[in-house]
Amino acid sequence: MAKESKKKKSPAKGGYDISPWLLFFIATALLIAGWLMKSFPLLIFVALSPLFALSEKSHSEEKFWTYAELILIALTLSLLAGHIFQLGHLISAITQAIGFTLAFVGYGFVHQSLGPRVGKFTIIIFWLGIEYIFLKLQWPADHLFLADAVDLKSNWLNWTFHTGYLGASLWILLVNLFFYLAIFKEGRIIGIWLALFLVSL
Repeated sequence: MAKESKKKKSPAKGGYDISPWLLFFIATALLIAGWLMKSFPLLIFVALSPLFALSEKSHSEEKFWTYAELILIALTLSLLAGHIFQLGHLISAITQAIGFTLAFVGYGFVHQSLGPRVGKFTIIIFWLGIEYIFLKLQWPADHLFLADAVDLKSNWLNWTFHTGYLGASLWILLVNLFFYLAIFKEGRIIGIWLALFLVSL
């Protein structure tokens, strides 16, 4: 009995024992707010971290495609928010959301093949690759980069002259990754990752 109750109380392997639905709602709310609050877009720097946590649950609980669908819905709503919910951009938002969801799906497949050695940085590599494809194809014509969430803060992006616009997307993704590692990964706050998050931010 004592062993059973201990099992129930302990956090899930991927972090806090947070319901996937709660992670989905948190991510969706933060992403939408991050895109709508372009004048002060700090929320975009933590908005993707619940999706990183959700991707962790997707392979540990064997509900891979269900969680991929939640990620797709969250990203579609957030990209639609990036277009101020103008329905004329719905196809574009869905197309891009499918692309970015593939970054999480790709991570899932790589993780299943190579095991726990594969880190969440894989998602970042896939995400940037997909942004690069959208950039080169110039399709959809009204596509959004993650960096577009901070385009009203041009003084934050002066350094992208050296890195290219995708450098800003990398910055946002890395800060989100550090926040995930600091808050969600171990089921407790990890000081070193929290410090890296704050310094990167």
